[in-house]
Amino acid sequence: MFLFLQRLVPPPDATPYIGDFIVDNIPSVRDVRISEEKGQLYFVVNGSHRFYLTYKGQNSFELLSPEESPCLTTFILGINHEVLYFDSFSNGTSSGFTFYGIHPNGFARFRRK
Repeated sequence: MFLFLQRLVPPPDATPYIGDFIVDNIPSVRDVRISEEKGQLYFVVNGSHRFYLTYKGQNSFELLSPEESPCLTTFILGINHEVLYFDSFSNGTSSGFTFYGIHPNGFARFRRK
């Protein structure tokens, strides 16, 4: 677990990314909350499935499934190692993000609630 956590990179400033987001076209995902705890960003799906976000640069993050996460959860949600690209900031926050690999058409757009 320690080696896994060492690979996680926080963004220079997490504030623009934190918040609640929704998507309309993914049946297994109703909503997403991006939160920060002790400098680490988390991607929480439907209020219960928590994944790590590691900063890749230029408003992009890789989503990582925790090592202790059940394989079935990761499989059903269809997410692990996908990349999220956040929109440019307006008034200090991003209005949403594009999530590649989560939808059959190749991507899905999430927007702030």
